[in-house]
Amino acid sequence: MVSDTRYRSLKDPIRPMYFTAQDDFESFVLNVRTTGRPAAIIGPVRQAAASIAPDLPFLEASTLSREIDQTTAPERTIAILSSLFALAAAGIAAIGTYGLLLYSVRQRRLEIGIRMAIGAQQTAIIKLIARQMFGMTIAGLTLGLVAALTTKPDAQSLTTAVLFVGFFAITAAIPPALQAIRIQPADSLRSPNL
Repeated sequence: MVSDTRYRSLKDPIRPMYFTAQDDFESFVLNVRTTGRPAAIIGPVRQAAASIAPDLPFLEASTLSREIDQTTAPERTIAILSSLFALAAAGIAAIGTYGLLLYSVRQRRLEIGIRMAIGAQQTAIIKLIARQMFGMTIAGLTLGLVAALTTKPDAQSLTTAVLFVGFFAITAAIPPALQAIRIQPADSLRSPNL
């Protein structure tokens, strides 16, 4: 800590100043803590530093938040790109789930028609499609979680991934379920292969 009576000319919100010096003392880093706006105290700090060591050039003034932003920028960029790729992968998985369920509804058209002809309610048909969707989703999530647990995962990332996959799976199951409940029993019995 630098202690000098000349610092007292600076009014609060500036607190004690700390710096790290190299062995030759040709350069140092001065950190100043303030409760006010950091940019507002750069001028007074420059003057105080110049009054103590006028031969040292004041090369750069920066706030801690800007330094942190510059230091963490590569990691933030990688995190954003990873999130975008993860969302794209979840979207592709949702499209695949949608296609598979839609294909299944078309293949089971006769079965669904017969069920409806003998009195199955629309809720029973929706449950039939939902069971198939949940079976695929649970199998995929189980495999994904087992693979993720071999690394060093954090609970928040896993929870977010599970919620996204669940959301996309439910969203992908809605159109096939709606198509299944629109099947007319008479039409499916007449043309089972449509």
